[in-house]
Amino acid sequence: MPSTLQFANGNSTNYLYGADGMKRRVTHKTAIANISVPMGQIKELASSQISQTNTTDYCNNVIYENGVLSMILTEEGYVTLSGDAPIYHYYLKDHQGNNRVVINQASTVEQINHYYPFGGLFEVNTTTSGIQSYKYNGKELDRIHGVDWYDYEARMYDGALGRFTTVDPLTEKYYSTNLYAYCKNNPINRIDPDGKDDYLLEPRGRLHNCTPYAQRGKSGVDKLHSYSGNSKSPMGKSITVKSGLLSQMLEVQKKEEGYSTYGSTRNIEDAAEVFKFAADNSKAEWKFDVYNDDGAFTAVVATDQKENNVQNGDYAQKELSVNGTKVVNIHSHPDPNGTKGGSDKDMENAKRSSARNGVYFKANQTLYEYNGTQSNIREIPIQSAVDLLRQLGIY
Repeated sequence: MPSTLQFANGNSTNYLYGADGMKRRVTHKTAIANISVPMGQIKELASSQISQTNTTDYCNNVIYENGVLSMILTEEGYVTLSGDAPIYHYYLKDHQGNNRVVINQASTVEQINHYYPFGGLFEVNTTTSGIQSYKYNGKELDRIHGVDWYDYEARMYDGALGRFTTVDPLTEKYYSTNLYAYCKNNPINRIDPDGKDDYLLEPRGRLHNCTPYAQRGKSGVDKLHSYSGNSKSPMGKSITVKSGLLSQMLEVQKKEEGYSTYGSTRNIEDAAEVFKFAADNSKAEWKFDVYNDDGAFTAVVATDQKENNVQNGDYAQKELSVNGTKVVNIHSHPDPNGTKGGSDKDMENAKRSSARNGVYFKANQTLYEYNGTQSNIREIPIQSAVDLLRQLGIY
């Protein structure tokens, strides 16, 4: 995210962020006439060279302009104050979550917005278009100094170009997609509210999709959060993976009446990420199996949402029609007093398989390999999903 935008005429915009990366303050400075700043340079103007300074502070959903309360954001619109009396304003949105009409509590239309496909504005009424700045996808549009960028939290977006202003933060993971593209160049069928669907992992291992229903499944990546006390606004630890696996697991969970969760993917790294994150951040046992079908690997991630048992890996393979020979057979032990290695039953099952077998021990983040005769043949510290895959020889 930018810290300073410098304009050739001396105008500037400065951004301040919190430790969590969220925008906390924006300061717009307007220069006096006849100021010139060479391209590529940032010039701090003297107070005598500044004609106007406007500061916006963001305190969660409360916004202050120059130290005065400006608006309080709500799920359906926002609140302003007339003296001490609140005035409620409501958004009428289209199917993509774009704010098309703003009305007040008296049903008076205050603003109408129309958009080009990539988010550029039709200027319907220049008098009312600046009343409030949350527009395309419900994102804040900064029009001061003519920059016209939407704040998408992870990146700034230029609706006129249909491009983000910086590369995708997940570039190394999804390098086949244009690094600046919005919604894979398909803004009719997709949206990108912050680039992700948000999923919540309950302590017992159950999944929830926290993304508003109309916005689900429209982006290319998903975010899985650990539970932090608020199921509607997850703020815990998180990982980001490509869309598909988590949504499949959620659909299976619904089919299994909420008591079993599993999914499969050929994105082995994402599967390992989900397995390790879920094992580290829930009280349930989790399964991570990998199948080799003539050189093509498919991973299965599963849980029965129980603290001392997980059996549905083979069942998941059958239900998901996963082909191939099992080459990796791992499950987690969440109990800090549990077995550091395979149980007698685990070793008995290992005699009938040529797969690499292991127990991921949550308390010390260590993988304990076992076989049909020994409960613990090797101890491997696992700090990341990549560590897990490398040690198993499939990365």
